[in-house]
Amino acid sequence: MYGLAAVVPLLPLTLTQKAADVPALIAIGEIVWWAGLAIAGREVAAKYKKYLNPCTWFSCKRKTI
Repeated sequence: MYGLAAVVPLLPLTLTQKAADVPALIAIGEIVWWAGLAIAGREVAAKYKKYLNPCTWFSCKRKTI
């Protein structure tokens, strides 16, 4: 869905159609993402939550006082 949203501006559509299609495709993409994550299960959600945590990207550690 996100790839289609990037292609819509290049299609021979009116500006109104493009302005309606891009947000619709992004919203549908989000709905499909969350539905797929719900189907995949809690373990997959926890794994993605770990990957999306910016603190784990650079191995930053919390300092304890």
